[in-house]
Amino acid sequence: MPDKETADVSGLRNSLTIRRAAAVNINRRFLPGELLFPPSRMPLFAFVTSDPSTVSKYWPGTGIVGVMSNPSDIDQPSVSRPETTLSPNVDTLWHTPDTEVFHPSGFARDVVARSRTLDVAVDAVVCIPTFRRPEHLRLTLSSIAAQLTQRRFAVVIVENDAAQRGSIPEAIRFFTEHSIPGLCVVETRQGNCQAINAAFETARAVFPSATKFLMIDDDEIASRHWLERMAGASEAMDADIVGGPVLPQFIDHEDDYLAEHPAFRPAYAATGPVSMIYGSGNCLIQRRAFERLASPSFDLRFNFLGGGDTDFFMRCRRQGMTFHWTADAVIVETVPQSRTTLKWLMSRGLRIGAINYHAQSKGARTTASVLKLWTKLIALLPLSVARAGVLAARKAPAAIALHPMMVAIGGVLAALGIEQQPYKGSAVARERLSLS
Repeated sequence: MPDKETADVSGLRNSLTIRRAAAVNINRRFLPGELLFPPSRMPLFAFVTSDPSTVSKYWPGTGIVGVMSNPSDIDQPSVSRPETTLSPNVDTLWHTPDTEVFHPSGFARDVVARSRTLDVAVDAVVCIPTFRRPEHLRLTLSSIAAQLTQRRFAVVIVENDAAQRGSIPEAIRFFTEHSIPGLCVVETRQGNCQAINAAFETARAVFPSATKFLMIDDDEIASRHWLERMAGASEAMDADIVGGPVLPQFIDHEDDYLAEHPAFRPAYAATGPVSMIYGSGNCLIQRRAFERLASPSFDLRFNFLGGGDTDFFMRCRRQGMTFHWTADAVIVETVPQSRTTLKWLMSRGLRIGAINYHAQSKGARTTASVLKLWTKLIALLPLSVARAGVLAARKAPAAIALHPMMVAIGGVLAALGIEQQPYKGSAVARERLSLS
């Protein structure tokens, strides 16, 4: 086995460190994306290149090329060599006992499931963050496997429950039963934005040829033409970002009237260019959009509040990016009874108000713009009461009529430092129980 080495990484920004034993393997060349299946071992992921420009372009600021396992070395003891740095011109790495995917900050994510091969030349990647919802994740993955498209695409799953890891069996099942390339990683830092960032970062790093990154939540089911219609729209319109409708499917059909509630109603009805989209539950983002914004893409200040997607799309709009809505690229969301109560819907309104305030306050950088934002917050209070009165006069259900008031109040409360954090682990876990 070759000696361990520390290679020159001059010219690379924020060179990446490997915190486990690693060695250059000179006995064999491995193809990009090749996987090995040593006996009694999970296959380890390999992304191999001898072209430094590839790493510089697609994995900027890192010294990582890939991780793999060589059967001839699999039984050799791991030599502890912390903080080993590897050069981007290394052809192959030996890495044991576990596999990790790194991003430019140097934070490692365990790869816990992967396909037999990784087609790194795919053009599109479907990203699925998940947290304690394995039964619904199975349905989501089944809908992805059933997509009617000739496009080569991959799937990246992010397990955000580092303790229980209940989604891993579903990920393994998916990659075993289907020929779709991809992998599942564990994001140990809990929170909505952490999971989404992990999905997009992993997808962009592992699949350097991909230009289209789609997202679907783990309680959603994609229609069979979803991927093709989203990708086709992005190409036909050359849009930076494409959105589509997420239609509610209520577990209790007595709640069907809530489909018109702003919490469930799609932002747009018709296909065409739009000013922006607001949610990531059905979206396609071009690689170039990520490259124009600072990292992390989804602001961690929204990690437990939610709304990191709204903030992301607002920043994209400020950068002059283009948005398109594809009304026939439908996704269906399962809505449990716990999300149809008056209490939950009022709470959702308060949270939307808080999200709007935080997203808008980031753009208020002068005294005048801050005063303008506060004036808007205060003015919305009486206007929201009037709007609620109009809706009530039209015999709208209380949950719908009260929504404008809740949004206005939520904005003021957030400005005063009072807000919810529904994406903290305990809160999410309680909600997940209602789905089971």
